[in-house]
Amino acid sequence: MKKLIAFVCLISVCLTLFSCDPVGHKAGDWLEPERISSIELIQYDNYEQKTFDSWPESKYKFRQLLFFDETKVTVLKTLNKEDVPEFVETVSEMHIWSGYYLFNSPKDKCIRINYSDGSYTVIYADPEQVYKGKGFVAEYASDGEVKIYWGSVGNIDEYDSLIELFEYET
Repeated sequence: MKKLIAFVCLISVCLTLFSCDPVGHKAGDWLEPERISSIELIQYDNYEQKTFDSWPESKYKFRQLLFFDETKVTVLKTLNKEDVPEFVETVSEMHIWSGYYLFNSPKDKCIRINYSDGSYTVIYADPEQVYKGKGFVAEYASDGEVKIYWGSVGNIDEYDSLIELFEYET
């Protein structure tokens, strides 16, 4: 009987410790290089960004994601075509915490991957927050509506390495 109680306690502890562990994936799982028409470093002047109180995925939070307002965008730099393969290789290894709704929208310095059909993916990470999950990665339709919410940037260093590609392009 003691072994059964100990086993039940062990299972309970394991479930408690690991049930909130995020599901992650590499950005390369969803990135389609053949669709990319350009990659931009942008400034997104968004004063409406809000932080959600909790991280778990929910359809309710998806409905709270904000429209991407093109009038708030300043293109800082466009990546040279010859640097796109290196960018794709780097972003493909980037870790994304899927389903982590931390912000309702991106802001400030972001990376925008534009696709040939007019849609685009925006990648944002809060540089002041260096722990996991402080970001926003979503694909938008050409009209600015969120098509797919991919999750949150898993590592600020991976995001910084993407930004550096714009600063040190050939």
